[in-house]
Amino acid sequence: IYNHLEQVWYFGNLGRTAWLDTPLRDVPTALYTAPYTYEDTIAGTPNSGNLFQHEVGVNDDGAAMTCFIQSNDFDLGDGDQFILTRRIIPDINYNQSTAVTPTVTLAIRPRNFPGSQYQGDPSDTQNVIETSANIYTDQVFVRARARQMALRVASDTVGVQWQLGSPRLDIRPDGRR
Repeated sequence: IYNHLEQVWYFGNLGRTAWLDTPLRDVPTALYTAPYTYEDTIAGTPNSGNLFQHEVGVNDDGAAMTCFIQSNDFDLGDGDQFILTRRIIPDINYNQSTAVTPTVTLAIRPRNFPGSQYQGDPSDTQNVIETSANIYTDQVFVRARARQMALRVASDTVGVQWQLGSPRLDIRPDGRR
């Protein structure tokens, strides 16, 4: 995970017992070997494992790779005004996709009060508005009204790889409350 604000990488847990990341190879290579048990030692069973080439292709061994990026909440006037979102102009590049028509899901996630859930209590939040965008989508018309909103771009389809540029939202102030 890369933190853009602090320009730092965070490392999670990935089941690998050996890792080779060298400029002599094009991609990182890793090995996973199952833990060797006492019973394996007695039986003389050889310990086998899997060799992985990371960052190759757009899928996870033939399965889709679920991914998303979400903006922080944005508002007008420190949340004193409602905003109305009418249109999204996605800036998404699908250069490495192998799907016939690569598609992502765009979601506007409005909420009326800081810290409230995006979905749940109908008196506190608006519904999340989801739509799709593919390589032929120039603009998407939506209607979302709230004090705060976040934009989320996600995909979970085989063969889809995308890169987010600078999407534009057509928003305007929509009154005070």
